[in-house]
Amino acid sequence: MVVISLAWVPSRRLAYDASTARFTVPGSWMPLALMMGIFFFKYAVAVAHAIKPGILDTTPAAVMVAATYGVFSGLFMARALCLSGLMKPLQGAPRNA
Repeated sequence: MVVISLAWVPSRRLAYDASTARFTVPGSWMPLALMMGIFFFKYAVAVAHAIKPGILDTTPAAVMVAATYGVFSGLFMARALCLSGLMKPLQGAPRNA
C-alpha cells in the first residue's frame, strides 16, 4: 500500500524550508478521512465481535481485518515518507545557525 500511495499521490504541494526548519503541508480532507475510517472500522469490528463473538476467529475475518488496518497504515506511512523525502537532499548541506 505504501508503494501504491507514493506513486498515486505525488508530493508536489508539500514543501520544506531549511532556513526556518518548517514543513508546509496544505490542508486536506484525507488525514481526517483516514482517522475517521480507522475509528469506524474499529467500531464495526468491536460491534461484530459483541454481536457474534466467534465471527472474528475465522481466517477470512482475520485476513480482512488485518488487510484493512494495513491499508490505513500504508496510507499514513506513505505520507510520512513523502515528508521525510523532502529533507533528504538537505541532509548533506551545512545548517545555518
